[in-house]
Amino acid sequence: MPFHAAFAGETLFLSAFLLVFAVVFALLSYSGMFVKKDKQGNAVEKADRRILALIALVIGLISASYSPFLSFLQTALPIVTIVLILLFFVVFIYKIFSPGKKKEGQTTDVWPAMVALAVLLIAAYASWQYFQPFLSGIAPGLSADSLIGIIAVIVVVAIIGLAYKKMK
Repeated sequence: MPFHAAFAGETLFLSAFLLVFAVVFALLSYSGMFVKKDKQGNAVEKADRRILALIALVIGLISASYSPFLSFLQTALPIVTIVLILLFFVVFIYKIFSPGKKKEGQTTDVWPAMVALAVLLIAAYASWQYFQPFLSGIAPGLSADSLIGIIAVIVVVAIIGLAYKKMK
């Protein structure tokens, strides 16, 4: 029996726990619910991170122990991941090609953007099995190879555009 199959239940429990713990802890930290404030509403004392971690721990353990929640995560996370990758791609392309405000003498470092676009292309190729049903509905006459080729051309054009922007 493969190693990953032997620990499938524990992996699902652990990943669900870590996801819920991280989200709850971040929301509790960001919301400032347990911050002591003075009469004007200014923060006097920060919330104790140990208490926030304890609350997030309990909520994470309860959530990870609830089997309908685990099956929901198994069903929803691939779709949510695809949507977030597409949203990231759209925002990233907008940031690359939008006219930015530059101070005189300031240059733009495009290497991080080029690396991110390359990683995005690799991620799209690796998760192609999830994209294919959605994209085949949009363009039914195109094969999977043609669609991944179109995406690759778009990414390469964006990288060339970044390089050209750097040379200006």
